[in-house]
Amino acid sequence: MKKIFLCLILPIYIYSGVKSPSDYDPSSVEKITVDDGIITANLFARKFSQGELAYLELMASSKISNVKAQFGNFETNMTQTKWGYRCFIPISPDEKTGKREITVSYNFKDRFSITHIFFNIEAKKYQILKRSLDVGNFSRIGVKPDAEREQFIKDCLAKKTKAFASRENDLIDSNLSHPRDSHYLTSDFWEKRRYQRYKIVKRKRVYENSKESIHRGVDLRGPQGTPVFAIARGKVVLSGKMHYEGNMVIIDHGNLFFTYYMHMDKLLVEEGRIIEAGTQIGEVGSTGISTGPHLHVSAIIKQIQFDPLSILHLPIKDINK
Repeated sequence: MKKIFLCLILPIYIYSGVKSPSDYDPSSVEKITVDDGIITANLFARKFSQGELAYLELMASSKISNVKAQFGNFETNMTQTKWGYRCFIPISPDEKTGKREITVSYNFKDRFSITHIFFNIEAKKYQILKRSLDVGNFSRIGVKPDAEREQFIKDCLAKKTKAFASRENDLIDSNLSHPRDSHYLTSDFWEKRRYQRYKIVKRKRVYENSKESIHRGVDLRGPQGTPVFAIARGKVVLSGKMHYEGNMVIIDHGNLFFTYYMHMDKLLVEEGRIIEAGTQIGEVGSTGISTGPHLHVSAIIKQIQFDPLSILHLPIKDINK
């Protein structure tokens, strides 16, 4: 059953309205089809705009080989399936807008062929938080962690680096899940934030220029203890307490596609486990650097961040069906 539904992250409670995950309609997707007589290419996206995830399927009328797809400097990791080929293409939040193309190349009867898929990328207007955030001692200039805390930060970085070095094959199937049991967006993808910076002078705060940061995921509000679900099938490559992110889970979905979930109260999955979409991986919390209970979730392919909720609209086919 399909459930439709490192960074310094804090929830910003600017309510955009409550939605049930069931309000996500997988049919609300844009599609481009190109047929060159040998292959039929279908390109899907919730919207062809900055910060979205695109999904490419290739079906061939005859046997082809050495299939590749290129989008600018991004070379996809193509998966051969029972019915053809597929890959995921992240559109960077800073991607050039206007007319773009994906180049598909393949061999057919010892002949090298190229097909072009043209589409337009729209600009996305990202939110800008006008007020500066006060994160307590993390806003204070000159505060250094003690030796024990500094070692913990180094250990956390090593664990995250190891997790993102995982290299699983394509594990995603047609089942997808909203990461929460309700949709209550409190901070959008790629929102620009400012953090206060101050010094203590004669027991008083003296403020300096704020520090800017980009929100590299989405924040979903939820009462402490409410469930957090895996968006898609994958392998748990990290499940543990981190310094900044709090209780964190990183899932490797294969082909350098990762989702990660932060600030949870409890963790309910172990590292090394293959889990299905909709598996409860933890509970909403406010661990790490956080000002209130919420889930932060991010998605990344080959170091390119994109809105993790954009995958929920894609009509992904199972590899072996």
